[in-house]
Amino acid sequence: MLAAREFKAVVFDVGGVLLVRSPTSPRARTASDAGAVEMSRWGLKSYKEFKHKVYQSEAWKKAKVGELSVVELLRSAFPEIEDEKELYEMLASYRRELALHPELEQVIRDLKTQGLRLYVLSNFDDSLDQVLWVGFLQLL
Repeated sequence: MLAAREFKAVVFDVGGVLLVRSPTSPRARTASDAGAVEMSRWGLKSYKEFKHKVYQSEAWKKAKVGELSVVELLRSAFPEIEDEKELYEMLASYRRELALHPELEQVIRDLKTQGLRLYVLSNFDDSLDQVLWVGFLQLL
C-alpha cells in the first residue's frame, strides 16, 4: 500500500461519491418517501422513481458519454412533458435532495491538510459548479 504522501492529488466523482441523497433533508425528516408530493406533480411516486427512470435508462448510457444533453435525457425519460422549463424544474427538485456525503467532509479536510490537490471529474451537466458549491467547494 502506498503512503498518502506519495500521492499528489485525489480525484472525486460526483453522483454517489461526493453527493448523495441526504437522509437529513427537510423532506426526508417529514415524510417516509421524501418529495413524494412534489414528484407527484409529474406523475411520479417518489424521487427513487425519478432516479430509476433517468439513471437506469438506455438514454443515460448515452448521456454519460456526452451523446445526449440533459434536456434530451430528460425528454427521453419523460416524453409526456413537452415544456423544457418543467423538465428543468423536475431535475432541480431532485437535486435539492443532494448533499455532501456525510463521511467526506472530514476526509476532504484531512486530504487538504496533507497538501493533496483535490479535483472533481464528472460527466455532470453545466450546473455542476452550482450543485457542488452547496457542499464541497467551500471546503477547498
